[in-house]
Amino acid sequence: MVAADLASWQHEIDGRILANGQQDHIAYLEGSISDFPESPPGDPFDIIVIRRGLCSMPYEQARQVVRQLLLNLKIGGRLYLSILGLHSELGDGYADAEAPVEQRFATLSPALIKKYDITGQVCLYSERNLFMLLLNAGASVLRTMTTTHGNVKAVAVRV
Repeated sequence: MVAADLASWQHEIDGRILANGQQDHIAYLEGSISDFPESPPGDPFDIIVIRRGLCSMPYEQARQVVRQLLLNLKIGGRLYLSILGLHSELGDGYADAEAPVEQRFATLSPALIKKYDITGQVCLYSERNLFMLLLNAGASVLRTMTTTHGNVKAVAVRV
């Protein structure tokens, strides 16, 4: 198993791996989702989980990243995604709220930047937007859902 995240999270992730006695079973790979290697150690994978990262890039770049992640899965492997929702609190005052998802990439409102410390531009997604992103990347979508807080989640499979 490989855990990948930014360098700023390595200490916390290493601590969790050690605390669970999994240091012989889980390797840490430093990097962001946008520069994830084409052939990371241990691929192809059964499961890939993305909790954050896709919102920090424009839609087309996110589609390309998801396509590459699908290629890192075994046939039948699953991709679990959690993404910031357009209909969450983050969408309040979001400048690109009415823009098509392909053109949506803006900063949050000043109050929400301060509250959540999300300083860069983001692409917020509706459930349908995430569904279409996965389809356009070549995934077979098993399930999508919107949480009570308005964030969007999906499970897709490589076929």
